Amino acid sequence: MSVTGEFINYLLDVLEPLGVIRHRRLFGGAGLYYDGKQFAILMDNRLYLVTDDTTRSSFERHGMLPFSYQTKRGRVLLKRYYEVPEDVMADPALLPVWARHAVNVASASAPAGRKRGKFVAGFGVT
Repeated sequence: MSVTGEFINYLLDVLEPLGVIRHRRLFGGAGLYYDGKQFAILMDNRLYLVTDDTTRSSFERHGMLPFSYQTKRGRVLLKRYYEVPEDVMADPALLPVWARHAVNVASASAPAGRKRGKFVAGFGVT
């Protein structure tokens, strides 16, 4: 489970229209953060975006699965993060749209007392 610097740089370039995005290495991969809130996991040069009950269906319609990893006790699923479909990854105009939804979900789930982001009712993408 790793992520290359080239992959991180590609994502930072493509997602530049969203504003300042930070990354932090974690467990062989990385996390992407907007305004201090994690909205993505990068692992094995794959992008997983945070979802909620409203946005998750867009990923499932594309046949995408949640982030998972293996432990000594078995496989762990993080159903909050779903892999981004290949066609979205390959489209530099569409990827920031999906990432913006993830940023909004991450902002909306911020702890009480913090500024909450705009809630999005779905992707509108099939």
